[in-house]
Amino acid sequence: MNLDIYDKENLLVIAREEKIDFVLSDQSDFAVFTVSYLASNLQLPGNSLLAAEIYTNKISFRKLCDELSIPVPKFVEATIENLSNELLRLKLPIVVKPSDSQGSRGIHKVLCLEDVESKINDAIKFSKNKKIIAEEYFEGREVVCEGFVHNGSYENIAFGDRKYFKLNNLFIPSQTIFPSTISNSFKEEIISYEKKIAKKVNPNFGIIHSEYLINENTSEVRIVESALRGGGVYIASDIIPHSTGVDLSEVLLDSALNYPVKVNIKRNLLSQKVCAYICFYLPEGVVRQIYGLELLFQMPEIIKVDLDNIKVGTKIPKFIHKGLRYGPLLVLANSHEELENIFSRIRKSLSIEVETMCGVENIIWE
Repeated sequence: MNLDIYDKENLLVIAREEKIDFVLSDQSDFAVFTVSYLASNLQLPGNSLLAAEIYTNKISFRKLCDELSIPVPKFVEATIENLSNELLRLKLPIVVKPSDSQGSRGIHKVLCLEDVESKINDAIKFSKNKKIIAEEYFEGREVVCEGFVHNGSYENIAFGDRKYFKLNNLFIPSQTIFPSTISNSFKEEIISYEKKIAKKVNPNFGIIHSEYLINENTSEVRIVESALRGGGVYIASDIIPHSTGVDLSEVLLDSALNYPVKVNIKRNLLSQKVCAYICFYLPEGVVRQIYGLELLFQMPEIIKVDLDNIKVGTKIPKFIHKGLRYGPLLVLANSHEELENIFSRIRKSLSIEVETMCGVENIIWE
């Protein structure tokens, strides 16, 4: 059926007509609140509306972190009306983002005050509640943290390292690699924060996907955001099972069906692999030729090729958010070194020529 994910009332009518047994979503922020609404009204296993609100609204989540003394970048809640006064509390550079969006849409790094209003206006376009967060830029590498919560009890499953395209003032991931190479001390600190949040919010069950910034020179940590759903781009559904041996989708489904749930990470430690996604983007223009695609399907280390949306003649828009990336390609390796070698082979194998205003250009991997 084709219904707006925010059309909770009509979805509820259909759910009652169909007499559904469970309701869940594993990788979409947009669905989290609707899933909670449906589960609550149908008296099915699910999370409270308050838990859904905290994990989907960046402002609510930041305020909770402040309450729990969990470090976040210094931030303000802003609208066009209170913009001038609130931003005086922050030091440049700052990052502006919608309070309730996903997919890197409307997120900008701002270096000078002259650019603030235009970036705020863009961020608000992607916010349903027309509010944004402005925060001081924190220098550090990004780590993603995947866990599972059951009756408010949190168990960490894995950490991953995230890399970004080299774009001016935009934040769009190019790779996420599991497991992370950060130190155990950072992992222990982050897990302590995750447990504290889960205990306070007390979700009934769900995958928890969180993003942190760590500065290895100063040993500082900042939580950027956390979501009551699995990591997207096949992180929860494919990468975590291949990397750790833990099938989070199975655990999530068991929870939604009210079956006994046990997440036993220790039994899978011997089967850990390095698993990652890699994406690319294309310059603005029209695809002229594609070479080497068949070679990717011949590489046993590539476990998924998601490139069905690109063909000769495809019009490529300007690259402004991660929904415009191509891929991912999912890769499985025995070590981080082997993974980098596979990435190198992929880059050499695949070529996509794009006719642009400046001539013929090719894939951009970084």
